[in-house]
Amino acid sequence: MINGSVDTSAFKKAARALFETSSRSCVDFTNGQALRVSIEAVRQTEKANKDRIEHELGVTGREFRHLTRGKNKGKVKLGNRIFKDDSLAARILGKRMKTTKSFGFKGVTDIGAAMKKLLAARLRSVAFIKAGWIPARNKLFSVVKRKPVEASRVLDSKIYGKPKGDAKPAVNASLRHFIEAIIVNSAMNTKSKGNPMPVAQKGLQKALQFVAQDMTAKLAERLRGDLRPFGAK
Repeated sequence: MINGSVDTSAFKKAARALFETSSRSCVDFTNGQALRVSIEAVRQTEKANKDRIEHELGVTGREFRHLTRGKNKGKVKLGNRIFKDDSLAARILGKRMKTTKSFGFKGVTDIGAAMKKLLAARLRSVAFIKAGWIPARNKLFSVVKRKPVEASRVLDSKIYGKPKGDAKPAVNASLRHFIEAIIVNSAMNTKSKGNPMPVAQKGLQKALQFVAQDMTAKLAERLRGDLRPFGAK
């Protein structure tokens, strides 16, 4: 659950339209689309931020070498990331050293090694936020009857440590005016360096957009199928 600037209007509009052509129950349809959003939130959070973090810290490329022996002979192995001169990572660490006489990493005295440590720490923070969508994804996966094609991605990533999220699947409720499913990313509530909210919001917004566009495409295909007997193309 995110209280902020996430726009759900396009997603809701597409879901309402697609459900009108669906043979699924409202509960299973709702949980199915929530499952798709949670799956995409895991994927989009990583996709939206890993490259950006590397770029912001000044990574310009990767070292690589050709393997000349063993079963992987002839293949290329990626090595350390290459930082540009006067990178943001170098400036951050330079300021740390000036004010605290340390790069902030135990036993690290070389700025090159410190830049690698800083980048790894930033990437772990994104992975931590990304993992916050996984418990919601797993819970919804267990209740959805008709699994979406993307459900194969449930094994793409894992939870490390205590689960950081949850979901409240939609249920039949005759006394309520609407049926809803809720996904929660509690990783944003942890006290960590930086502000995890924009990272989580961006990943969720991209997930909602992706699923909404796909639902719209499916609706168009279904409607074309209904019109074909009448000569429509």
